[in-house]
Amino acid sequence: LDVRAVESVNNVLRQHEEWFPGFTDAVINKFVTQQSYPGVPGALASASMPNGLAHNFPELTKSQITLYRHYWSENEEETIASTRYGSISQEWFSVNVDKVATEHGMDTFTASAHATVTHEFGHAIINKIGTTAGVKFDPEFLEGVKDILIANDAWDETKGQPLNSAVAREVSKYGASNIHELLAESWASYVLSSQPTELVEDIGRYMEEKLTEFMKGQN
Repeated sequence: LDVRAVESVNNVLRQHEEWFPGFTDAVINKFVTQQSYPGVPGALASASMPNGLAHNFPELTKSQITLYRHYWSENEEETIASTRYGSISQEWFSVNVDKVATEHGMDTFTASAHATVTHEFGHAIINKIGTTAGVKFDPEFLEGVKDILIANDAWDETKGQPLNSAVAREVSKYGASNIHELLAESWASYVLSSQPTELVEDIGRYMEEKLTEFMKGQN
């Protein structure tokens, strides 16, 4: 991996650990790298569980963060910097990489890496506090998300799901693909954007409150 990718992972992990003491032990299982193949993303957060017990003991659920090497290579001719940089990506994702690079004094590769890792940490947080084994959403948690979407005119009552056009506008097009990506994209923007939308702020604050509540229970 490019050293900037490794530093980005460490920096984002350190940031979350400062905000939520004990975050690493409670939420993250491990980091791994794998060879890329067509169709894979730059990174992936997958729920993991000791001995398959998480369905009975959801508090044991942690997330493995996988970085796919082609996107994070030291070879500048090969690396895609997680695909979060470029005109198409800027429209697809919630975090504007150019702005993050400028505001935080980073190059675009590093800013892109920060955005991707923060997005995956959003998935890891949801895997921990909002789902069972990263699959089935906790009804109470999901009801809170629904209330936020309704308050921001981003809920389709007829279909009983987020209003895709509103989510695409207020979060990102990627966030409109499903509820998992909505939350992860919101977390990335909540953490990194200097001017997040009201919907992003509301979802980010909700996730922060739920994680803080969980961490207090752990301690």
